[in-house]
Amino acid sequence: RKVFDEQVKLFLGKTDLFEFQLTINEEKYGTEWQEDIHGLLDSMNFMLRRVHEKKGINDELLKQLTVDASTIKLPYLYFLPELTQDQELHVVPIISAYQGSTWHLGRFLDRMLRPFVRRVLSDTRIEDENDFAQKFHHYCRTHRSFASNTLFASVRITNYSAMGTHTMMADAVEYMLRDHLPGSVLDNVSIVHVKNLVQLFLFNNLFVYENKVYTCLKGSPTTIPLSETLAEMYLCQWQKLLLKELRARQQFFGR
Repeated sequence: RKVFDEQVKLFLGKTDLFEFQLTINEEKYGTEWQEDIHGLLDSMNFMLRRVHEKKGINDELLKQLTVDASTIKLPYLYFLPELTQDQELHVVPIISAYQGSTWHLGRFLDRMLRPFVRRVLSDTRIEDENDFAQKFHHYCRTHRSFASNTLFASVRITNYSAMGTHTMMADAVEYMLRDHLPGSVLDNVSIVHVKNLVQLFLFNNLFVYENKVYTCLKGSPTTIPLSETLAEMYLCQWQKLLLKELRARQQFFGR
């Protein structure tokens, strides 16, 4: 437990993932912190109305995505232990974001983006062991380049959910949509407004840790399904450069 607590303190002291916003201390500050939180939520609702005014979302969707401060539960941060291959103890930050300020927006965006992303990445995405076996067998049969001296390599991304800044991740969403979407509209929402909503989601993830409120500077809570989808879209831009070289050499790649 002592080592674990030390790792948590070390992580919080070095991380660039979070930014402190305010302290919850009603004995010292009263309920002013609640007003500050409501101000942040009002700002989010204001941006949703701006998107609505520009015909980015319809009336029903605006009502669905508008944040009701009375029903919001502030997400909280906790840590889980993880052993590396060298048996070193690391800590993994987890933000429990269910019913937080971005929960409904995140669910809407994920339902819209996830099927699109899966279609685009279907050639290189490995779902499970059977899927790998089928894709690799097809590669061997097609290219006939599997030999006794074939090398296998694996790459593990340790910061998968927080690889880039929010601006970079939102840009990656726009690039992927423009590269692979026929036209400029996905499920009746234009690419410009999809990007606006993604930015709104990324920049408004609040959470509490030890009576302090923070926001995410990179990535977003992994307990929201959209976070995985956005990470895949960001990784797709990096993957394009790798695939260009691998395909030129007729090599196999799966993720």
